[in-house]
Amino acid sequence: MKTTGNLGLKKPEGTDLVDIADLNGNMDILDNAVNGKVDKVSGKQLSTNDYTTPEKTKLAGIATGANNYTHPNHTGDVTSTGDGVTAIAAGVIVDTDVNANAGIKFSKINAAGSIMDSDINDEAYINMLKIGTGRINNDLLDTLYGVTGPIQGQINSKVSKIEGVTHTTSNMTIYVRPDGVDTNTGQANTAAGAFKTITRAISAIPQVLNHEVVINIAAGTYAGDVLISGFGGDGSLKVTNSGTIASGIVVVPKLTVSSCSAQVTITGITASSTTSTAIEIIACTWVWLEKCYTISGASNQYGVSVYGATAILSDGIYSNRATAIWARNASNVFVTNIQGANNGTGYLATEGSKIGLSANTLTAVLLSDARQGGLILGDPRESSIPLQTNADVTYYVRTDGNDNNAGATNTAGGALKTIQKALSLIPMIVNHTVTINVGAGTYPEEVAISGFSGRGAIQLNGDTVVSSTRTAHAIVVTDCSCRTEIVGFNASRTTTAGFTVRACSDILISRCSVITSSSTFGFYIDSAKAYLNECQVSNRYVGVYAHINGEILVQYMKGSGNTIGYNASYGGTISVSLSQMVGTQMYSTAMGGNIHSAEGVLNPWGDNTTISRSFISAWANAPDQLTASTWTKLTFGNKVYDHLGEFSTTTNRFTATKEGVYLVSASISLATPGINSVCTMSVYVNGNRSKDFGYTQTSGTLNTGYQGSTLVKIKPGDYLEIFANCNMTVGIPAGNAWKYLDIIQVA
Repeated sequence: MKTTGNLGLKKPEGTDLVDIADLNGNMDILDNAVNGKVDKVSGKQLSTNDYTTPEKTKLAGIATGANNYTHPNHTGDVTSTGDGVTAIAAGVIVDTDVNANAGIKFSKINAAGSIMDSDINDEAYINMLKIGTGRINNDLLDTLYGVTGPIQGQINSKVSKIEGVTHTTSNMTIYVRPDGVDTNTGQANTAAGAFKTITRAISAIPQVLNHEVVINIAAGTYAGDVLISGFGGDGSLKVTNSGTIASGIVVVPKLTVSSCSAQVTITGITASSTTSTAIEIIACTWVWLEKCYTISGASNQYGVSVYGATAILSDGIYSNRATAIWARNASNVFVTNIQGANNGTGYLATEGSKIGLSANTLTAVLLSDARQGGLILGDPRESSIPLQTNADVTYYVRTDGNDNNAGATNTAGGALKTIQKALSLIPMIVNHTVTINVGAGTYPEEVAISGFSGRGAIQLNGDTVVSSTRTAHAIVVTDCSCRTEIVGFNASRTTTAGFTVRACSDILISRCSVITSSSTFGFYIDSAKAYLNECQVSNRYVGVYAHINGEILVQYMKGSGNTIGYNASYGGTISVSLSQMVGTQMYSTAMGGNIHSAEGVLNPWGDNTTISRSFISAWANAPDQLTASTWTKLTFGNKVYDHLGEFSTTTNRFTATKEGVYLVSASISLATPGINSVCTMSVYVNGNRSKDFGYTQTSGTLNTGYQGSTLVKIKPGDYLEIFANCNMTVGIPAGNAWKYLDIIQVA
C-alpha cells in the first residue's frame, strides 16, 4: 500500500483490501491538518515568508518617521572613517567656539603628552587647586621651563602657601615711630598708622622680596636688639632713617643682619651696645651700611663684625672699640669714607677675609691687622702722594685752619685744621725731614702716626716747654722705622695711655705731659725703643711702662700722684736718670722686667740695689698692746719705701716676689714695763714662728727699747710678719723712733 507525500495518507492499490481502520486514520490526519489553516480574508494576500513574534517586537520599536540612513565618510576640517571621527584640523575650534561655561575635567586629561607647552596660550590659567598631592611635586617644578608669566604667578602663589613662605606682590613702604602702635598697619607716617618697634615692621615683610621694601624709621631711641634675617628674592630691603641722617638720631642697642640673599641697605642707624658687638653681618650676599655709627665706649668689644658675608661700609663713624671693623670667615668688605677714633685696632681681617680701603680717616692704636690668611688692600691715606719724599717739607696746623688748605703757610688761609690731615700728606717712605708745626689750642683727635719708614725723620713740633697749650686726645706711634720726634704736646685721654709707642725703633718724646687723673698709663712703650726727655706724668696708675721688650731711656722726668712711677714687665727695660717723678711705689718689675738707675752701680747680681732689689721701710703710726704670755703680731702702718710693692700696711705682711736671702731688722719699745719683764721678738714665715731676735729683760720700770735683726731665706710668694711676746701685759708706743721695720734682699 502506498502513502501520500505530505500527510502520509494511505493509498490502497487495486489488489489491496480496503480496511475501514485505514480510512478512519486518514480522516483523523486530515481533520488535524485543517485545524492549523489560515482563513482567506477579502482584500488581503498571504505571504510566502513566516512572520514571527520577535519580528513583530522589532518592528514595534521603530519610532514614527524613522528612516533607514547610512552615515557617509568625511574629509576636510573633520575627517572620518565610517561613523567614527578621528581628527579635527588645527585652528578649526577657536576661543569664540567654546562656551564661557565650558569645562574640562583634569580627570579626563590623563594620557602622557595630552597637554603640551604649544597647546597652552600665553594667557592660559591653570587653577593650581587642581594640582593635587603627588601630581606636581618639587622635583617636577624644578624641571619646568618656559612657563608663561600668568602661570608662573599661579605656581609662585600656591607653592608659597604650601611651603609657608610669603612673597611680595608689589613695592612696600612701612613706617616706624616712637609714638606708633604695633597693632597699627604700619602703612602711614602717623601715630595712628605707624608701628612702634622696628622688630614689628620687619615681621610684616614677606620672606621672599620680589620688589623694593622700605622701612622708614623716625628719630628716636628704640628698645630691643634688631634682627634682620632670612630675606631672599630678586628685590631689596632698605632700612633707613626717615629724617636728618646723623649719629644718634635713630638709636638701637644692637643691629644684626643674618642669612639674607636679597640686597639689604641700612642707612643712618646708630648701634649703642657696649656689652657686645654693635653691628653684625652674618652669611649675607650683599649688605650696605651707609652712614651708620657705633660711637659708645666699649674698649673690649667690636664695632662692626662681618662673618662669612659681603658688605660695603660707607660714610659712617666707628669709635671707642677694641676693633672698629672686623672681617672674618672669608668675608669681603669694602670700606670707604669712614671716620672714627679711640679704637684699639682699626681694621682686622682674619680667616681668609679681605678688606678694601679707600678715602678713610679712621684712627686706632693699631690701624690695620691681617691674620690667618686675611688681607687688607689699599691705604686710608691714599691720594696722589708720591711713594717717597723727594725733599724736606714743612706743614702748618692751626685750630683756625682748614683741611682743604695746602698746609704750606702759617696762616688761617694756608694752614691745615687737623694734625691727622697733615700726617696723611706724608709719603710712606721718608728719606728727608718732614716737619709739622702745630699752633696752640685743643685738637679733638687721636693722632696716629703709623707705618712710616726710610732714612729721614718726622718732626711733630708743638710747644718749646712742657706743654699744656697744645692738647690732643692721645698720640699713638706704631710700626715706624724712620725716626719720629714728638715735642711739646699734652695728652688728655683717660681711657688709655696718653702716649703709646708700639713696634718702632727710634722715637723721641720730649717736653710732653700727661696730667689728667686716670687708672691707666701715662707713657706706654711696647716692643719699641723710645727716649723720654723733660716730660711730666702725674695722677696715673703707672707713669712710665715698658712692656714686651720695650726699651726706654728716661731723663728729667717730673710728676706726682702716680700709684707706680716706673713699671717694667715681660722683658721690658727702663733706664732712669735725673728723675724727679714721685709715686706711691716708685719702681715695679715683673716677668723679667728690669729697671736701672743711671746714677747707680750694678751689683754682682746684675741689677741696681737701690731700685731693683726688694727694700721696704715702715714704722708704726698706732700703738700695740701685748697680752701677757701671748704672741702678738706687730703693726707698721706708715710705709716709707717699698721698691717692688711687697709690703701691705693693711695686713702688716711682707710678700716676696723673688727667691733670695733677706735681712730683717726691727725695733720696739715697752712703755713702763714691770720689774723683771722679759720680752722676745720673732720673725714668722708663712704664719709660723721661724727665728727669734731682740730678747731683753728689764730690772726697773722705765721705758725700755730693744732691737734686733736676722737673716731668712724665702721663695716667691712666702710672706714675713713680726710677732712679740712678753711675760706681762705691756704697751708698745707708736712713732718712727719707737717701732719700725726694715727688710732688704741681700743675696
